[in-house]
Amino acid sequence: QRSITLGLQGPVLAPAKLVAPYILITAFQYFLAKDALGRTSPFVFGAMTTLLTCVAFFTLSRGFKLILNRQTLLFSVIYWMSGASWLVGLNYISPPQSAIISFTMPLFVIPLAVLVLNERGTRVEIYGAIVGFAGIVLFNVPLLSGASTDLGIALTLADAFFWALFSVLMKKLRNQDDPKSEEHTSE
Repeated sequence: QRSITLGLQGPVLAPAKLVAPYILITAFQYFLAKDALGRTSPFVFGAMTTLLTCVAFFTLSRGFKLILNRQTLLFSVIYWMSGASWLVGLNYISPPQSAIISFTMPLFVIPLAVLVLNERGTRVEIYGAIVGFAGIVLFNVPLLSGASTDLGIALTLADAFFWALFSVLMKKLRNQDDPKSEEHTSE
């Protein structure tokens, strides 16, 4: 008998299996963070979540070698700026608004990848980014009802920008522990 497949084979299947847990975790993240911010400051909450994340990653990694140089320190600062912008912005807007605005991150990745990694964007990507930014503007116009909302939107957009920037830098840093890479031998 022949089996019917859904076309999810090989390298596509593994990431597809991670989509459902990712959606479930991130769907509640904004509401749980907003609730936590009612009990503590954004900076204490951010420090606690960062500490727990680091402990989890260090525990799960095998043979991890910490590389401290200018690039990884810059990456760390940008990562912190993303989290701080998100948590402070979440004090001023609702979790669904924060989620929608935060997930504009891919729209920032396209121009940042061109600038930082010298990648070339395709026409479809460029047009998609323009349409995406226009959609975000249209979504946010009704939300502009006061200074605190404006601040929340601005901080959450800063989160999306820094999230995109550290994602692009992560791609650049990925090869730094490879002894054959240029970046590793030049420093």
